[in-house]
Amino acid sequence: MRSQVSSLLIRVMLVKRLNLSNTDMRISSNSYGKPCLPGHSVEFNVSHSGK
Repeated sequence: MRSQVSSLLIRVMLVKRLNLSNTDMRISSNSYGKPCLPGHSVEFNVSHSGK
């Protein structure tokens, strides 16, 4: 559940900050496995403590 909430919040923030459509946004992973948004110079990461 925590992961889903984090993913949703990231999408909401990116849509607002970059003025993107949620349906057009494709989040992928870079060579290190960290999330990235191709075509944009934005960096973000989410970690979970497991608690």
